[in-house]
Amino acid sequence: MFKKLYISLALFCTSLQITMADLKDDIIPSTSTESVLGWTWWDNILDDVLAYVRDSIFGLLAMIAIWVFLYIGFKLIIARWNPEEFKKALNTLIYAVIGIFVVSFAFAAVRLVAGLNI
Repeated sequence: MFKKLYISLALFCTSLQITMADLKDDIIPSTSTESVLGWTWWDNILDDVLAYVRDSIFGLLAMIAIWVFLYIGFKLIIARWNPEEFKKALNTLIYAVIGIFVVSFAFAAVRLVAGLNI
């Protein structure tokens, strides 16, 4: 169990597209300690970290979805046409697909509301 978790975490960390130079540029403030709006450099770092989390969360969700479908496929193979186990695995598959559509719809709704200029 821990080996699978470690491999999943290692694959996620290697899939991140950030370099140490980019991280250094984001952490170290430029020439001044205040930005144009009067915020301190700490707020800029916080904004950068939150933007990074926002941009990378969908990669994590995609990896979780792939693992769920692999797990469901494994459960279908293990069922060996046993009607009860096969029904449980198919129900899990239906829940996973519905969950993906709900998350996608919620993301689209949030983007739509955020894009309104009222």
